[in-house]
Formats: sequence, structure tokens, C-alpha cells
Amino acid sequence: MPLQKTVSFEPVPKDEPSNFKRALDEYVNRRGKKSKTPQFIADLQKSSKLPSKEDVNDAMKTLEKESTDSKVTRNIRKILRPVITVLDDYSGVVDTLSTAPLTKLSNADPMPTAIIWGCMKVVINTSKRYLNLYDDIKDQLGDITIQLNILTEFEELFGESQTMQELLQMSYIDVIRFWVRVDKECHRCVANRMGRALSSFSTSKLDGIIKDIERNAERVSQLVPVVQERIQRGERENAAEERRLAGIARDQQTAFIEQQLEELKLRAIARKSQRQKDVRDWLRGHTTLNESNFRHQEQNIKRRSPDTCSWLSSNQLFKDWTDPDTGSHLLVTVELAVHHAKGHCSKN
Repeated sequence: MPLQKTVSFEPVPKDEPSNFKRALDEYVNRRGKKSKTPQFIADLQKSSKLPSKEDVNDAMKTLEKESTDSKVTRNIRKILRPVITVLDDYSGVVDTLSTAPLTKLSNADPMPTAIIWGCMKVVINTSKRYLNLYDDIKDQLGDITIQLNILTEFEELFGESQTMQELLQMSYIDVIRFWVRVDKECHRCVANRMGRALSSFSTSKLDGIIKDIERNAERVSQLVPVVQERIQRGERENAAEERRLAGIARDQQTAFIEQQLEELKLRAIARKSQRQKDVRDWLRGHTTLNESNFRHQEQNIKRRSPDTCSWLSSNQLFKDWTDPDTGSHLLVTVELAVHHAKGHCSKN
């Protein structure tokens, strides 16, 4: 059944927060007291100037100029440009659905678009240090692009149905979760590589979030004919009845969110416990805390030429220095220190 274009948006009361504001508050509050709000979300909440599509395009141009790798530049154009186009359409929908009518733009909630572009800008800035990012998540970016397109198809129905509004709020939470996960994985990979640890970008959690968005889109598609039929008959909304007819249980949505949060807590506890175990084992001398450093050292030793530094074995000064009974190792060390001090004084 084609979508009807006769639906009007209801004004948002001044005292009532927008759907997006409620979704953001729910996302932050449900993370628990010990779980820190993602830094870029906290920065957006405090910032006087919120990011826009223009800021994202400027960040991309800067990245393209600074990159000396032609493959990276091609990936930026090929993978990110289509996503930005879709996000532009989606942010327009988000603005429409989270604000009052055009006559009351003073009530607009700027955070939805800020989150969308803010997340994208964070990813672009992080990718300066992690150039494989676009290769690693190109499939996930493609998937979320499709899902955002699907949600955009139902833009006019969201403003008319309470259940649609609830599903929109769920989609907001999932979109935020997606970009938070991308940002977190980027920083994890960068930190590990700075420590010389082998690390790869984990896309499994991104795939799970996209599945959640897909489920929301399926619920929306189930609700479309029910809402359209009610609108065509000119009847008032009965949210509970619409959910029943569409086979959507509100309790199931709440239970799903709570289950996800519980799983996040359990994974955080498991990661902390494993890290503590790794440190304890390392302190006991059973294992190495950073296997890759030792592996690199062993590989370098194997590649070393057999004759490397062999002349030292016939050097008398070196032989005396390695003999603990002669005390020459101390004399050589002191002699070098005195020589260095004399040279330093003569320069001054």
C-alpha cells in the first residue's frame, strides 16, 4: 500500500522534550553511574556551536589533503560520500520530527542533527590515526545507510502515531549506539597500535546494532498499514490497539533494552576481570603482557647476520669490560662519563 501524503505534524509543547531528547536522556541514564557518558556526546551537550554537515565536509577535505595514501583518499570518496548524502536526508527528517512546526522554530531541538554530524566528524578525525577504518567498516556503513533510507521512507507517519514516535525514539538510540561503538573501536585500535599490540577493528557489535535497527524498521513496516487505515477512516489514535494489530509489544521493546544493558555490564565486568588476570600473570612471570613486542624482538634476532658485531669478541677493552673480576666495566663507565663531562664543559 503506497504511503499517504496527507499527514500533518502535531506541535510539540514547549514544556515537553522532543523524542530525540528523551532518547538521548534514556541512553545516557541507562548506562549506569559507573559507565561514563561517551566523550563526544558530553562535548556536544556542553558546546555552544554544534557541528553541521559543512563541518563534516570540511573535515573530509582536510583528511583528503593530509593523506599521502591514494588508496585512503579513494576510500574516503567511495565509502563516506554516499553515507553523508543519506545522513543529510536522515538529519532533515530528524529535524522535522524533533521540532515544532515552522512557525515555532524557537522550540527546535538542535541535538539530533548535532549527534548525527558530530558522530560522523569524530569518526573522520579518528581515522587520521587509523587509516584502515573505512575498509574495516564499509559493509556496516552500507548496511546502516540502507536502514536510514528505510526509516526516511516513513517520515510523515512518525508524526501522527504515538507508537511510531516510540519506534523513532528506539531508532535514535540505536543510531547513537552505532556511532558510539565506531568511536570506541577506533580509539581502542589506535591505543593498542601505539602500544605495539596486535589489534583489529571488531565489527560484530556493529552488526548487532544494525540488526536492532532492522528490527525497528520491520516493526514500522508492520505498523504502516494499520496507521494508514486509521487515518483514512478519520479515527483517533489508540496506541495499544495499533500495537496489537501490528503485533508489536511495548513490553518486548523495554525488555530488549534492559537485556542489552545487562549484557553490556556483564561484558565490561568480564573485560576488567580478564585484564586484571593478564597483569597478575605477567607480574608472576608466567606470561608476557605484550606478546607482540617479544615476537618482534625474536624475529629481529632471527634476521640478524651471524657476523654482526663479531669484532667485539676480539676487542681487549670489551673483553675486560665483560669480565666481572677485573672491575673494568666500572672503570670504562666512569671514563666515558668523565669524557662526556669534559666535552660538555669545553663547549660552555
